[in-house]
Amino acid sequence: MASKTHWFGSGSRIIITTTDKKLLKAHGINDIYHVEFPCSSEALEIFCLSAFDQKSPYVGFEELAMEVTQLAGDLPLGLSVFGSYLRGRSEEEWVAALPRFRKSLVPEIKEILR
Repeated sequence: MASKTHWFGSGSRIIITTTDKKLLKAHGINDIYHVEFPCSSEALEIFCLSAFDQKSPYVGFEELAMEVTQLAGDLPLGLSVFGSYLRGRSEEEWVAALPRFRKSLVPEIKEILR
């Protein structure tokens, strides 16, 4: 998209996301920051921020939150989507949603999201 770095003003930050490090190296990009997937405690926080608007689950939702977090794996988008879907729902509604979550996040979908 941008052929020359001088097109940008002094102090500009250009963020490129790719899994192809060779592409970056071929264009002289040497400052590469590799973003890891979140660990399980960070994943739970991401989920809880979407589901509860706080970093931890409500009392009584701890086990359900852990299960949903495990179903979404280490995918921040999945954690946020599941959290947003469950936000404001009752414990019974969470339990009812779990079988659908278990079925829909098949390995192929998880790989596509990665």
